[in-house]
Amino acid sequence: MTSTTRSYDESLLRKAFDVARRSREGGDHPFGSILADLDGNVLLEQCNGYSSEGGDRTAHAERLLATRAGKAYDLEFLAECTMYTSAEPCAMCSGAIYWAG
Repeated sequence: MTSTTRSYDESLLRKAFDVARRSREGGDHPFGSILADLDGNVLLEQCNGYSSEGGDRTAHAERLLATRAGKAYDLEFLAECTMYTSAEPCAMCSGAIYWAG
């Protein structure tokens, strides 16, 4: 298996950590996610949402972003996108990412 790192991958991963910091500063758990298109343009950002979602323990940044992306974009477009996260997604979030496209 060959791995290809694009010129913008590292900067977008760092941006996911910036989103996680904003999440922590806002009183939530320090997790953040970013969705970018094939050219590296940021389409969506998402902080962890425990506090902002009324104490929803399933409001992880990755799941919330997957839900938003699935509603906003069609499956063909999402297949070309990349989600950058500040941590490895849990099993719940991995499932949400898969089902959202």
